[in-house]
Amino acid sequence: MTDRLRHSLSRLERRTRRLLDELCTWTPEQLRFRPSPASWSALELIEHLILAERAVSEMMRSNISEERDVRMRDRFRSALVLGLMALPLRLNVPDTVKQIMPSEMQPDLRSLRDSWSGDRCDLADFLGRLSTADRNLGVFRHPVGGWTTASGAMVFLRLHLWHHWYQFRRLRTTVRALQNATASQGLPRPFPQNSATRLLCDSRELR
Repeated sequence: MTDRLRHSLSRLERRTRRLLDELCTWTPEQLRFRPSPASWSALELIEHLILAERAVSEMMRSNISEERDVRMRDRFRSALVLGLMALPLRLNVPDTVKQIMPSEMQPDLRSLRDSWSGDRCDLADFLGRLSTADRNLGVFRHPVGGWTTASGAMVFLRLHLWHHWYQFRRLRTTVRALQNATASQGLPRPFPQNSATRLLCDSRELR
């Protein structure tokens, strides 16, 4: 694996661990909380991130044999998409990639973490096997951004996670505001704070 790909993977890994470390302090009730019927919970956001990363990885594997060039217009469109993703804007999932929408089951955080860990190891293995020629090919196509290389796909995954980090922050703010409001009125806590209800997990397993 080249230093550039290794650095991108390392940055994605650090950001993932930071997110999981934060969510491991949330109770199961907080993880499943939706601010509105149309909003995603923290668990649904995690599942979406996993499904998106898996889709990108699978697309790179299936397209590597096509030997597709990345054109200038692809680079321009990709730069626009990445620029938007770096901002705290609310963007809709394109209709063509509905397979990365979270399910209604809402798996627990431990199951999601373990699934993400396995996928991330597979991604690292794929990146490590790329030849010099492979690294210059268009292997991932975003519905709006067009074709990009494996390195460009890694940038997309990192910014995709960063973009949804804004949603996690909004969720955290909403949860805390609801807790403070109920506490000031002497009402029962909406989210139990007993340590026995907290998820016990170690995000260091994700490597």
